[in-house]
Amino acid sequence: MKKIVLLLSSAALLWSANLDQKALETKCEKADAESCFELGNKFQESKNYQKAGEFYKKACELKDGDGYYGLGLLYYDGNGVEQDAKKAKELFEKSCDLGHAAGCNSLGMMLHSGKYVEKDQKRASKLFIKACEMDFGDGCHNLGVIYYETEGDKNLAKKYFGKSCELGNDEDCQIYNAL
Repeated sequence: MKKIVLLLSSAALLWSANLDQKALETKCEKADAESCFELGNKFQESKNYQKAGEFYKKACELKDGDGYYGLGLLYYDGNGVEQDAKKAKELFEKSCDLGHAAGCNSLGMMLHSGKYVEKDQKRASKLFIKACEMDFGDGCHNLGVIYYETEGDKNLAKKYFGKSCELGNDEDCQIYNAL
C-alpha cells in the first residue's frame, strides 16, 4: 500500500512540475521576462545549458536583468556556449545597469581579480558598494574583505561584514564578532 501511495505521489509531483513548466512557457511566449528567466534557471539546474541559454536570451530581449545575469554566467563558465569572458563582462554590465545586484557583484569580482579582464580595483569597489546597497550580502562581504585586507580599515571592514551578517551570511557574523 505504501508503495502505491509513494508511486502516486511521485506521479503527481512530476505532472505538477510539467504543468508548471508549460505555464511558464506560455507566459514566456507572451513576453513575460520573469517566466523566461525561470525557465532558463530550471534548464540550467538540470544542466541543459543550451536550452537555458535560449530562455535567458529571450529574457534579455525583454531587457530583464536576471536574464542578462544568467546568460552571463553561462558565457563566463562556458556552459552550453563557448567560454567568452568579454561577452560575460558585457552581460554582467547590462544586468547591473538594470539593477541586478548579483550582476554588479559578478562584474566586480571579475574586475577585482583581474581574471579574464584588466584589473580595476576602484571600479570593482564601486560595484560591490552598489550590490551591497541593494542588500546583496556577497557585495557587502567583498567590501569587508577589501577594507580589511587592502585598505587596512578594520572599522569599515566590520561595518560591511556586519551588514553581510544581517543579510544572512553566517560566516561574516563570525568575522564581525572577531573584529
